[in-house]
Amino acid sequence: MAQRGKIESIELFHVDVPYPTPLYPVWIPGYAQHKQSYTLLRIRTREGLEGYATSLALDRERETLGDFMGRFLIGLDPYDVDGVRERLRQASFAGWRNNWMDIAFFDLAAKRRGVPLHVFIAEHAELEQGMPAPESVAAYASFL
Repeated sequence: MAQRGKIESIELFHVDVPYPTPLYPVWIPGYAQHKQSYTLLRIRTREGLEGYATSLALDRERETLGDFMGRFLIGLDPYDVDGVRERLRQASFAGWRNNWMDIAFFDLAAKRRGVPLHVFIAEHAELEQGMPAPESVAAYASFL
């Protein structure tokens, strides 16, 4: 029988979505972007649940991050969100800021409980008593 409650695999994917014309973002003056790039993280547990997170990328700067982070995270309890966040903080001493990854663990924990992600995050943030998690969350879209 497979052991439950452990991180079995960590995968990072580099994704490029080409733009039809160059984009000149105001936050990086003089840098023409020809594609939207991001890193997609997938965490899989031994019980088969998957959690996802993404982070903006300029290119393939995180190509070897999966092997590096695997040593910090494989075998941990993925539902111990605070423990995982501490491990991500420790890994940042090597130079990488990995706090974007914690959303994948919140995603896993919410799926395990069978609640929407925003509800789990609101509960985890310990909202003031009497303030229930919102029933829905407005979507945000940036069109640059």
